[in-house]
Amino acid sequence: MLQKASDICEMEDRPKESTDYLSRIAVLQIRLNRLDAAVDTITKEMILHQQAECWGAVPRLVVAIVLVHLHRDDNVSAQQVFDRALGYPGFSQSEEGHTLSQLLEGYDQSDGDKVNRALGSAFLRHMDNQYAILARTLRTPEGFSSGQNADHDGGLDLK
Repeated sequence: MLQKASDICEMEDRPKESTDYLSRIAVLQIRLNRLDAAVDTITKEMILHQQAECWGAVPRLVVAIVLVHLHRDDNVSAQQVFDRALGYPGFSQSEEGHTLSQLLEGYDQSDGDKVNRALGSAFLRHMDNQYAILARTLRTPEGFSSGQNADHDGGLDLK
């Protein structure tokens, strides 16, 4: 039902309302462990924000997509999303950009401390609850130092 509402809003040239519905859909998809569908939904939401030149929401959506990709153990896709985002106005100077850079660098270098510092970022803790849970329960690759995020699933099976 939310998808139909989003489609109607998009057809009626109301992108802001459409993105609101898409945001709700993405959260539900994550909660239901439909991570592939969530990536598609968040990407569609990000495209609508870009078309409306509402760049303020884009960094948060990039973070959401990267977190979902990392939960799917798809570091390559996460890095590709981040690399594309560096071309968005203001992203590379944003807190989100710096944190994702540190997070992905930590994954690339197998540096658990760097990953944990990035995941401890204040803005990650204050994102929508479902995204904060993704950040908190993110599995770190083997070889990382044990931290609050390693082998902790918060009672959820988000793989």
